[in-house]
Amino acid sequence: MSVSSKLSDVLTALSSIDTRLQNIAPQGGYAEDIGDGTATLFTVTHSLGTRDVVVQLRQNASPWEYVGADVRAATTTTVTVQFLTPPAAGAYRILITRAG
Repeated sequence: MSVSSKLSDVLTALSSIDTRLQNIAPQGGYAEDIGDGTATLFTVTHSLGTRDVVVQLRQNASPWEYVGADVRAATTTTVTVQFLTPPAAGAYRILITRAG
């Protein structure tokens, strides 16, 4: 394997890590956009290692209001969010923080 090929592999790996780090909120939290226009149930992996989390959902466009949904701490690394109707693609931002 050539040096340029190895460098390309390293840059690809770093780009992937950078993308994942952008979703991690400071002080033990996680954030991502959810909604796809079809599904009403979403499983969000936060990897915080506890069911003691606080989950907030807000619109991802003006007026950025907070919205309600059925939220469950499914595992110590995931929450499930269920809406009555399918939200549009990227319609909501989910914010998950570790409690305590």
